[in-house]
Amino acid sequence: MDKQPIRAIYNGVQQAAEPFELWTILEPIEGHPQYSTLSRRTIEAQGHTIVRVDYDTTPIHPRQ
Repeated sequence: MDKQPIRAIYNGVQQAAEPFELWTILEPIEGHPQYSTLSRRTIEAQGHTIVRVDYDTTPIHPRQ
């Protein structure tokens, strides 16, 4: 089975006995709505591979 890509934002590493990566998914997957924060392990166990998306750092300009 090929893994399906999913766009997600990297949040960092959760410190624990075995540290793990946390990601916010930008589209829903089975059992998890859009914008859920999940571990990489959970995302990959659902059959997905992460496509990293960085926060939008484009400045917002007021209307003129």
